[in-house]
Amino acid sequence: MVSDLGEIVANQQTVNLAFATTNDYKNGVNLNMPAHLRVSKTTPYNLYVRATSTSFTSGANSIPLNVLRIGPMAGQSGMNTITLSSTAQQLIQNADPVIDRNLNMLYSILRVQQVCFSINLLARIRPILFLASSLPKSV
Repeated sequence: MVSDLGEIVANQQTVNLAFATTNDYKNGVNLNMPAHLRVSKTTPYNLYVRATSTSFTSGANSIPLNVLRIGPMAGQSGMNTITLSSTAQQLIQNADPVIDRNLNMLYSILRVQQVCFSINLLARIRPILFLASSLPKSV
C-alpha cells in the first residue's frame, strides 16, 4: 500500500498580466500558461487556491482580489474557474490519484487600471498546504 503522498510544483513562479494597449484596458487581458502547475497525489484529492492578503497592493494603491479569475485553458478538463479571494476556492474537485498531472492554466483580469501589484497565492491539496510562490520540488 502506498502512503498518502502529494506534491504541487509551479513550473513558472511568476504570472504577469500586462495592460499594454488601449484594447487591453477596454477588454481586459488573458494569459495562457501551459503546464503551469504539476500535481501528484497518491489518493483522491481536491485542489484549493486562495490569496494570502485581501487585495493586490503597490504602495498606497490597491485593487480588489476579485478582478482576477483563475481557471483552465481551453482543452484542460476537470478544473473549475474561480474568482480569486482570500477564502479558499475549489479549483479541482474529487480528482483521481495521479502522478505528474500538468495543469494548463488561464489567468484573466477584466478592465482594471494600470497598477503594479504582487500577491502570494496558496494552493492546497487537502490536507497538505503549499505556498505557490515558494513551492518545494517535492513533499
